Amino acid sequence: MKNILDFLFKAKLLLRALVEVLFLLSLTALVLFLLLGENSGIIPIQVANNFRSLSNILGPNGLIAILTAAVFYVILNRFVKDRGKD
Repeated sequence: MKNILDFLFKAKLLLRALVEVLFLLSLTALVLFLLLGENSGIIPIQVANNFRSLSNILGPNGLIAILTAAVFYVILNRFVKDRGKD
């Protein structure tokens, strides 16, 4: 049972790292699009289009809810990590 729990813990850490890297890549592409505009390449343009369509679907209240949840998630993760160091 301990082996399974260790595997699941390592898989969770791997998935969390993968999500963070992919999120940072998408933000990098979005910043490239904002800096270079239409000359930024196909990937930043597609990422910007995806963000634009997502924001149109969710609307302003949905975006505020997602950003608020993300801020609380980051704050809680920092609190839990800092508390574990004591």
